[in-house]
Amino acid sequence: MQLARQRRAFHDASTMSLRILPALVLASASLHAADLYFPPPDSAGGWREATTEKACRDLGGMDL
Repeated sequence: MQLARQRRAFHDASTMSLRILPALVLASASLHAADLYFPPPDSAGGWREATTEKACRDLGGMDL
């Protein structure tokens, strides 16, 4: 009986870990994406700026 309880406790703990893991991965990925989205401060270059027609197409993702 005691061995069955220990096995069930181990199974419950490992199942809970598998449920939490995707949430942690998603949270860390979204935090990383947030760092990539916001531009650096003006002293470090600031927003991307297209000064030529070619740069506008390249930065805007347009293929004309």
